[in-house]
Order: sequence, then C-alpha cells, then structure tokens
Amino acid sequence: MDPHVAPAAEEDDSSDSSGILNSESSSGDSDDIVLSMDDDDDAEDLDERAVQDPLFPVLALLLRGRRRERIENFIATVHAMSDYEFREHYRVTRQIFNVLLESLEESGRIPNHDGGREKKSAELCLLMTLWFLANKEVIRSLSNLFDMSYSSVHRIVRRVLDWLMDLMPQVITWPRGDEIQRVSLAFQEKAGIANIIGAIDGSHIEIQQPVGGGREYFNRKQHYSIVLQAVVDSDMKFTNVHCGDPGSFHDSRILRRSELYQVGQRDVQALFPNDTFLLGDKGYVGLGHQWIVTPFKDNGNLLPEQTDFNRRVSSTRVVVEQAFGIMKKRFAKLKKLEMRDMECMVRIVLACCTLHNICISNGDLGENLPDAPDDDDGLGFNGGGRGINGQAAVEEEDESDGEDEDEGDEVGGGLVAERMQHIIFRRMYPDAVLPARGRHRR
Repeated sequence: MDPHVAPAAEEDDSSDSSGILNSESSSGDSDDIVLSMDDDDDAEDLDERAVQDPLFPVLALLLRGRRRERIENFIATVHAMSDYEFREHYRVTRQIFNVLLESLEESGRIPNHDGGREKKSAELCLLMTLWFLANKEVIRSLSNLFDMSYSSVHRIVRRVLDWLMDLMPQVITWPRGDEIQRVSLAFQEKAGIANIIGAIDGSHIEIQQPVGGGREYFNRKQHYSIVLQAVVDSDMKFTNVHCGDPGSFHDSRILRRSELYQVGQRDVQALFPNDTFLLGDKGYVGLGHQWIVTPFKDNGNLLPEQTDFNRRVSSTRVVVEQAFGIMKKRFAKLKKLEMRDMECMVRIVLACCTLHNICISNGDLGENLPDAPDDDDGLGFNGGGRGINGQAAVEEEDESDGEDEDEGDEVGGGLVAERMQHIIFRRMYPDAVLPARGRHRR
C-alpha cells in the first residue's frame, strides 16, 4: 500500500475498539445499507413486482404513505440547466463533470454490452452519484428522482464509488521531486516559514449510532462520528488521507495508527527529505518531532518571538481547515452519514476527498459555491473550518489530553532527536533565547 493513502488501520493493542473497516453491518431500517460491498445485481426490481402482482402498488402506497412520483426525461432536464443551476445541484462545474464522465466511460465500471436489462448510461450514473453525495437525501428519494428501481440505484452508486476509489491513488498523491519545492515555496509565501510540505489535521464526520452501542464513536461534542485525518498542500489539495477511526480518539492516537506515522518514523527521508515537515495544531504535540512542527504551548510567559511564531503557524496551517470546509460545503452527504455499514461510510468520505482534489486541480476552488438545495446551515457541517470566503468558522478545539510534549521520538540507536519546532524557531529568530523550561530535554 502506498504510504500517502492510508485507510483506517486495525486497532492497536491498547485500543478499546475491535477494528474500523471490519465493523459489524446492520440489517436495520437504513435504506442506504445495501451500498455495502455485497453484490445485489440479481435483486428483483420493484417495477417487475408491480407488473407480476396487481396488488403491489396498493401495498407500496400503504407502506410509503404516497405513490411514487418519478421525473421523466431527466437527462434532458439536466441539459437544459444553466451552468449556475448545474453547479448548484451537482456541486461541480460542467467542465469538471465532462472530465469525470470521460474517465468513467473509459473505466469499464458501467456495463455497456448488449443483452440483458436496459443499461443505464454512464452520464446518468455519474449524475445520480453526484446528487447522492451533494445532498442529505436517502436512496429511496433517488429512486423517484432518477426514474429507476430502488435496487438499481444501490447498484449504480456503488459502482461509481468503486470507480472513485480506483482513482484515489492517482489523485491523492504525496509531493515528490520538484513538487516539494513548489509546495514549500507556496507555503513560505503565506507567513514566511520555509520547508513546509503540508498541514495536518482531523475532522469529524457525524454518523448514526453504530450497532451494539458504539461507545468509542461517541465524541466530546456529544454525537457519534468517525474521523478523517488529512494532510493538505498549499493548494488545499489532500496529499494523504486516513479515515474511519472512532470519534472519541485523540488526534495523536489517530496519527499513531496511520500508515503516515509508521513510514515517517521508520524512514524520515522517504517522506520528508531535506528537513521538510508538516504543520500541526496542539493535538500533535509530542509526536513526529522530526517532521511535525506545532505551536509553542502558551502558559502566559511566551517570548514575543514565540507568540509571533505561533501566529505564523496558525495562519499557515489554516489551509487544512479551509479544505475541510470547502469539501463539506460541496458534499452535504458529509453532514451526517445515515447508514450503518462502516466500510461504506469510509468509502464515501474518501470518494469525496478524491472529487475535492479533482475539482481543485481543474480550477474549481470552491469560490461562490452555492448552498446545496437542502443546506440550511452554511459552512457549519460539523466543524466546518474556515469558509471559502475567509470567514472564520469553528473547526476542532484543542483536544490535547495532557501528553508529555517534551517526550522525544526514538530514532536510530535510541537517541532522542531535537524537535523540528526548535530548529525552525532558531532559524527564524536567531537572537531569541528560549527559557530553560521551553528547551527540549537532551
């Protein structure tokens, strides 16, 4: 597995969770559950049952409370939309949609052979999946909107998500070669800190209460969630993602469980050549001393230079909060995942990360992105970050759990490496003298 893409790892020995991606599925009443990895290609269409049993429409009416009203000629309706309306409903520009459509058609994920049932076009399948990600609506609503059976909607959305997962290693990539210098110079222009190649943070994705209670998924904000840990470059593109850990886990614990941490600790030069590093918030104090720089802890007696350093760190690393905010505004499905299958939820989040990068790469930075039709709370989205217009929104508060920030990382030969934070600070403020308590123990 490439070190730059790290889906949720299995729980370590100290964890109270029994694993993330292997969490038990539910057979409850969530109508998104069939989006799990089980194949439903042979499911009976509801329309076929209606033909075979003349009483079925009456039963459907009693169960649902109303008749199914389907919109016909959907593709023609979409083609008649203005560019603004298209972006409002599908959260991408027409240009980006066409790029995606060409790739999907070439992937072979959407059957186009003769025989069997009538095949749905790749265009319709992509529109359906983008609508699914862009709205809080459930699969049953999509069945009506796109004029097809309930089981067909499940099957199509799953296939398109599989295609997006295929794209992810090509789209979410760690900076290499000349890209390292380009990214670090772009970061340096923000606040004058050299050698940064990314900013790291975590964001909560609200979920339903998992089967069996899911105590470990209940976070400090009093709702159930999984966490997306991400590294973002200077363009707000994700360069590393790790998703699926329970919402109660601290940022530092999630980082330790990620492949990013394992590779970074084993071979710093593989990911962070020439003294490059990531910026993190206080949640990462005490970790990755050779490749993560965090603010100085403010006990009320910081030097003016340390206060200025903290300001520079915060104003530079805000890019990761902006990326979370834009993605969650673009894809309202991330406001709350109304399903039980844990693996499916992780795949949806990672699919949104992939689409986010494709949008950024094709010039759609999220400016003037219209609110989704059913979005009533703007940029909030369970943590939001900073809005696309620079308006501040509350992201994650400091989750420090009192870990020893002076505890060094073990490196070759059992030596303790000096913290990159102090190295960078001395380069920026050569005349400043850190107080004894602020120096790293050697």
